[in-house]
Amino acid sequence: MIKTFTKLSLIGLLVFCATTVFAQIPNDSPYPVTFVTIDANGNESSFEYSSMADFGLNLTATVGGVVEWARDDGMYDGDGDGVPDAGYADSLDCSWGTTMPNVAGKVALIRRGACFFSQKIWNAQNAGAIGAIVCNNNADDPDELVNMAGADSMDAVVIPAVFLSLNSCQILASQVDNGDVINAEFRVSAFNSNFGPYSYGTPVDHIIPIDEIQVSLLNVDPVVPQLNTTVTVEVLDPNGMTTTLTEMLDSIQPLENAVVQFEDYVPSAVGTYTMTFNNSINTDVLTNTFKITDDTWHMDNENINETIEPSDQVFIDNGLRYDFGNVYLAGPDEDVAIAATFMLGNAAEIYTGDEDSDLFQIRLYDLDPDGDGMVDENATDYSSFQVVGFADYSLTGNEGAFEPIEVVFDDPAILKANGQYALMVQYDGVNAGLGIPPKYAFGGTEAYPYYSSFVYTDQLYLGGWNGDWHGVIRLHTDNYVLDTDNLEPLASNKVNVFPNPTNDFVNLELDLDANAEEVRVGIIDMMGKVVASKTLNNVQNELTKFNVSGLATGTYFMSIVTPEGFRSVKFTVAK
Repeated sequence: MIKTFTKLSLIGLLVFCATTVFAQIPNDSPYPVTFVTIDANGNESSFEYSSMADFGLNLTATVGGVVEWARDDGMYDGDGDGVPDAGYADSLDCSWGTTMPNVAGKVALIRRGACFFSQKIWNAQNAGAIGAIVCNNNADDPDELVNMAGADSMDAVVIPAVFLSLNSCQILASQVDNGDVINAEFRVSAFNSNFGPYSYGTPVDHIIPIDEIQVSLLNVDPVVPQLNTTVTVEVLDPNGMTTTLTEMLDSIQPLENAVVQFEDYVPSAVGTYTMTFNNSINTDVLTNTFKITDDTWHMDNENINETIEPSDQVFIDNGLRYDFGNVYLAGPDEDVAIAATFMLGNAAEIYTGDEDSDLFQIRLYDLDPDGDGMVDENATDYSSFQVVGFADYSLTGNEGAFEPIEVVFDDPAILKANGQYALMVQYDGVNAGLGIPPKYAFGGTEAYPYYSSFVYTDQLYLGGWNGDWHGVIRLHTDNYVLDTDNLEPLASNKVNVFPNPTNDFVNLELDLDANAEEVRVGIIDMMGKVVASKTLNNVQNELTKFNVSGLATGTYFMSIVTPEGFRSVKFTVAK
């Protein structure tokens, strides 16, 4: 398979309820860092954070110390008029030359405001702090995280610093204000960035060799190289069999983050696989889980109770647009995709009762429409891709939070061998006028080779949200509906479903090339549920009537499976 993706990400303002294991200090550092606090009883808390966007040194060794407010003299003259700024208070850490002996050897706790982030951190560093925590002050968006841009003194900053949301800081500040001894650690993960499969779930008919199995190993010693290192990955398959892959590294230079590449692994059985990574330098163990499914691609890890979205203000500023999707790789044989599943955490919040305002467009894009093995990596919209599967879904008001919404494509989507596809759920909130973005459910932040997600806000971002948030946006092959046995699509002129719309009966007219011993027909609602089914025998040119008078008003799909092929036809019940 020709792989062309480069890992890119969207760095923006977002709101979520989640705990991420890793980030980086500064943001572009290759070394993952976990920020944790430890109370006097040894209890640990992990905080989501952002870091220095364009300044600071890469953190290569764990740093930790007691958390202490950075109390300055409260005499900051920001405008240079010789008079301290009105309303300025301590803990903003902006006063030039102020000594803060209370933070020497500690992690300084600093409030946002008045001066540049880099100036605050440098002042704390000058006072002897070994790290810094900057607390957000945005009460309108208490979960907001921003990337700290550098300005004054940025080139002099050498200590690690994190930016915490207002909610997180209130937890930490209350402990410090109560006199509790709280230690903070910026933990560097020497064993990190493990890759394995191309998606969490892959249909059995689309297995491809896993040829990007890798892990990174950091030699944290600043002087001495690490010699003769062994790195292994054990793959436990659904049948209980273990395959061990081993690589030997002759030397890892001081502060080198060595990328270890393993030989290919090809799964076979349907079920769950667990990859366990070990190394001979330290006792760190990393795991990676994936599945081979009967008929479904998915990036989410099935642990779903959180959402990912821009803040309301960012959503408004970006024109009330928010699309989210996943990228999937097809296997070596042509196939058909028939349905998609997505999930929202706030369907009730954005429901208006107007069909156009409540519309979600589900689109499957071929990312390499000319088949030359190249994908437009500079794409900022969908124009260089080709729609091969589509469906529309309007909220009904009955969707529960974190309930799957299953939608059948208007026509089966042809998946070419070794194709690369993006399944997008698209939402334009202009008609609704609520100023509230859809909150797409996600499950997991595992790292995958190349792209795994796309996001559209003010433009299309290849790589999705910074942090690898994987949406519950699943793609189903033709086996997903009535088991089509990997049939080719049935020509549209061989099927006629009428009248459309209808209120009592719908007719299926078939015009097959030859007599079919068996034709399976199902009627599926917009949630993907089969509400009626019938098996027809000895059919070639025949008209069959279906009673739909008992069905609720709405859109349905008739799924027709014949020996000559498969087709799904949309119709409407109107009463």
